[in-house]
Amino acid sequence: MIRQVQEDLFRLNADALAHGCNTKGIMDAGIAREFKRRYPEMFDEYANYCRSDLFRPREVHFYREADGRKPYIVNIATQITPSSGARIEYVEAGLVNVNSSYKAWGIKSLAMPKIGCGLGGLEWFDVDKIVERVFRDSDLEVIIALGKPAGS
Repeated sequence: MIRQVQEDLFRLNADALAHGCNTKGIMDAGIAREFKRRYPEMFDEYANYCRSDLFRPREVHFYREADGRKPYIVNIATQITPSSGARIEYVEAGLVNVNSSYKAWGIKSLAMPKIGCGLGGLEWFDVDKIVERVFRDSDLEVIIALGKPAGS
């Protein structure tokens, strides 16, 4: 099931939150900055993955707090550098990876913004088609948050 809601991503009750990010270990703008602020341990692990060249375009970095509390975080490599812009094929491959991994992660619901469409520069019209295609037959509940985080 896929649904769009006019709410702040961080106020949704989902097992995991996903967003697009770069492969250079930088989360200094857009919604990524809010993820970095709210989940500093996740950011440290993500940055280490990037420095170790373990996080490449199309891949996902799944983060779970040490105590197991939710939401878990799914970083999707949608662009190489912060300034390069997201690429539609990276978004699609990343979402396919999420769809093939969510059961192993133990999640039933995933919330995300209009991935790749903020600072990434993609058009939601195009990305929405991919989200629909990737998750159409999935039993993962996918929630697209259309609202902006408080304070942004």
